[in-house]
Amino acid sequence: MIVKLYGVLTDHTKTHQIEIPAVGDTEALMTYLESKFPGIGIFSIRIAVNNILVEGKTSLAAGDTVSLIPPFPGG
Repeated sequence: MIVKLYGVLTDHTKTHQIEIPAVGDTEALMTYLESKFPGIGIFSIRIAVNNILVEGKTSLAAGDTVSLIPPFPGG
């Protein structure tokens, strides 16, 4: 599973993309990422699975690409 990171998440993790073992759903993904990158859970993150924004607990498959999108500043 590929996880793409954007914005402040790249600063926090020091990378734009990571490959991780498959996890069952978006909640398990965030738990896994918190174990690898402590504090990542403090960010308000939107999740897209295969380029589609999802809400709440969403199932994931081994070949999925997940994007973690923090809020972007702007005006």
